[in-house]
Amino acid sequence: AVLLWSKVIPATETRPLPPGFDRAGAVLLGLGLTTLLYALSEGPSAGWTDPVILGCLIVACCSLAAFIRCELAAPDPLLDLRLLQQKHFFLTSLALVLVVVANVGVLYLFPFYLQLVQGYSPSVAGLIFTSLSVAVMAGGILGGSLFNRAGGRKVNIASGVMVLAGYLLLLMMRPDSPVWFVVICMALAGCGFGMLLTSASTMSMMAVPKKYQGMVSGFICLERFVPITIGVAVFTIAFVGGMNAARPGSGVANEALVNISTNVLLAGFGQAFLFGCVISLVLLAVVLAARQEIHLDYRPAAGTDAVRKE
Repeated sequence: AVLLWSKVIPATETRPLPPGFDRAGAVLLGLGLTTLLYALSEGPSAGWTDPVILGCLIVACCSLAAFIRCELAAPDPLLDLRLLQQKHFFLTSLALVLVVVANVGVLYLFPFYLQLVQGYSPSVAGLIFTSLSVAVMAGGILGGSLFNRAGGRKVNIASGVMVLAGYLLLLMMRPDSPVWFVVICMALAGCGFGMLLTSASTMSMMAVPKKYQGMVSGFICLERFVPITIGVAVFTIAFVGGMNAARPGSGVANEALVNISTNVLLAGFGQAFLFGCVISLVLLAVVLAARQEIHLDYRPAAGTDAVRKE
């Protein structure tokens, strides 16, 4: 791939950063996200009272607070936070965060369920799990097609219903559930994930002026990747909490999963999937409240005298 890239991709001239580039905002955002994601990823294993974890959380809060203040005062901000004052842009952005968090519950925990509870080998579990990847890909294509026909809001609502239905089916999962039932769960949830990611991303881009395309594109990337670490942390807390409740008096946080009984594992997975249902309900409420707004920059001109407002 590197050799092909060196031959095909044309060389580009390196240019200095523009004078208005928000260096302070970039540093504060990078520092805040780095310390926050480290704390969230290491907190469940190191303990939330660990001095390093507490220090990272404090630095993250201070850095992100300073970032917000810096962006509101900057003449050329890295991220114009005033865009979030638009109600439906904010709700659509929130829906993107929630669907990524919900996706993590399946993506992160379900392979362990297939191996530890249902007894599949890693290779067979991976083969079964490909149904999720195929469904997400198909959902993305379907979401883009339906967006132009039915509108983003209807696609988002249908996606939210599918994600919730997928998690409800996961709650009904049993150790002896057949493969076809597992595939249906994966396909339903995965298709919902893919459709909503495509539709909500497009809605966010079309809700703001074209001059903000680059800024909003970067913001959407943050919404797609930062919540992954957050989702892993919160689903881990729900999973471990469910196991601790099923086996009081002896913690399981530092114990290998293969040494934990099936009943205790089922309690942990059950609580994690129940938490996924709650996230899905909140997601559905958000997409029901959000409306599709199309900025004048993306509407067909109504004649040569059309006036566009920003």
